[in-house]
Amino acid sequence: GLTVGAGTPPTAATTMANGALVQFGTTIYEYAGGIATGISNPTELASIEEMTGGMVVQGSGSTPTSASTSENGTLVQPLGKAGIWVSNGGTLYQFMSASQFKTDGYSFQYVLPIATVGSYTVSSF
Repeated sequence: GLTVGAGTPPTAATTMANGALVQFGTTIYEYAGGIATGISNPTELASIEEMTGGMVVQGSGSTPTSASTSENGTLVQPLGKAGIWVSNGGTLYQFMSASQFKTDGYSFQYVLPIATVGSYTVSSF
């Protein structure tokens, strides 16, 4: 039921693709689950680029488009924090172990390193 489009495909910046690194003005943002989080220093950017193989693309305008809450099922690993987190209802929940992560049906290939939890709500358990 999908339609094949003609012409140039949209960029990661216009689709808010997970893992997209987009520069708006002097700030570079990373998208994860529709939320754009600013990357505060070159070391963080280098770590994310190395882990994902992503590259920065230029956005249009001065501020990024961002969802009000993250998409359910978004898997993130904040730099400098232990563990992997999943988004549900706008809140990040941490997996207690790698076996729980696997048993719950997730794959490590979809985990996004993020510079900060930014506007995500973090669970308190």
